[in-house]
Amino acid sequence: MQGHRRFVVAVSAAVLALGLAACGSRSGTTASRPTRSPGSSKVESGARNPCSLTTPQAVAAAFGGTVATGTVDSSAVPDPTCNFAVTRSNLGPDGLVVVFLSPEQTADTFKTARGALRDAVPAPGVGDDAFYNPRSTSVELLKGSTVGTVQAVFGRFGGPPVDPARVQADTVALARAVAAGL
Repeated sequence: MQGHRRFVVAVSAAVLALGLAACGSRSGTTASRPTRSPGSSKVESGARNPCSLTTPQAVAAAFGGTVATGTVDSSAVPDPTCNFAVTRSNLGPDGLVVVFLSPEQTADTFKTARGALRDAVPAPGVGDDAFYNPRSTSVELLKGSTVGTVQAVFGRFGGPPVDPARVQADTVALARAVAAGL
């Protein structure tokens, strides 16, 4: 339960940054929220299935360990995520890798979000533009008009922290692979 709570907090921080960037840029339309059926990995709307963005093999190439097939989750954020459980990662503890697209975001809102994060680190070679957010251990990427996120959620409650440089390197490596496929 503690890991799920940490995941929700981290994803919420990333979404909040992008959401704040989008304030004032929306028209009067409302997007429908994709959902999933219990036990299903299918997205029940016109949204792209986020599990089509990468594979367990690509996640393992970046994070090591054994990676389970991704599962779609629409409960944590407005856009469906694909969650890959990783055991025996090269970071030490087991964890979760999350990928998703943010179709409501634009190049302008992406740039605003990047500018609003004081500790954002450029992530060269990822799409057209990308940055690593050390607070949410995520890469926000822009390729063409598509905005997406790759997030690493690793750590043991009460245990030693994972190496921040290694988390960043692994997350950026997977973000490169995701962006290449867009």
